[in-house]
Amino acid sequence: MDQKQIDFITNFISVESANNKSCSTFSLALRDARLITGRDLLTGECKHYLLQNNNNQHLKPYSPICLLNYLIILEMVGKIFKMKNQSDSTNGIVSALLNFSDLEKKDRYTIKAL
Repeated sequence: MDQKQIDFITNFISVESANNKSCSTFSLALRDARLITGRDLLTGECKHYLLQNNNNQHLKPYSPICLLNYLIILEMVGKIFKMKNQSDSTNGIVSALLNFSDLEKKDRYTIKAL
């Protein structure tokens, strides 16, 4: 991979935009997923921040909205970044987990089933 490709990927996945004017939908989804799950926005480290809904009730970091955000991120990764010999018809979530994670087959299947 050349430096131009590395820079593109770095900018694409960065939660902070270089010029504070624009960022990718991937970085927005990642930032929101981290925010909702109580993680540090830049590092993803668990900080146990608690968000509140309109009724001043704390949102649980394991709520369905959190899961959906991370599934959207996996779908984006699997559809945008492909291995050279990969078919375009491959499910994005399956592709991301298969190519870019070290999860066991059982765990990949469980996430796919969601």
